[in-house]
Amino acid sequence: MAAVTQIRNPGTAGRTYYDRRIAAGMPHRSALRALKRKVSDAIYRRLIEDANAQRHKAVQRPGRAIGERLCLQRGRLSPRATGSSDKPLPDRTSAYDHQRARNSC
Repeated sequence: MAAVTQIRNPGTAGRTYYDRRIAAGMPHRSALRALKRKVSDAIYRRLIEDANAQRHKAVQRPGRAIGERLCLQRGRLSPRATGSSDKPLPDRTSAYDHQRARNSC
């Protein structure tokens, strides 16, 4: 999708790359495939750079609890789940009263 959009807009880096491939004698589909590969490589490279920067930032972040372990989930560093929550359970007295709602109709 990104490659087709770049081909449609003249003056973009993708259009220039596509035109160079066509001038080199590649058929349209091969030039488009090469552009798609170049775009996907750039996106992947950026994802890896961001993950490495996030990892580096997490290590140097002040205020982190000593001994807190981080795990990589979907490309992001996050604290490991401990199985418990710091939030208290909701108060049962403030719950919605279904019986009263049924009787009011």
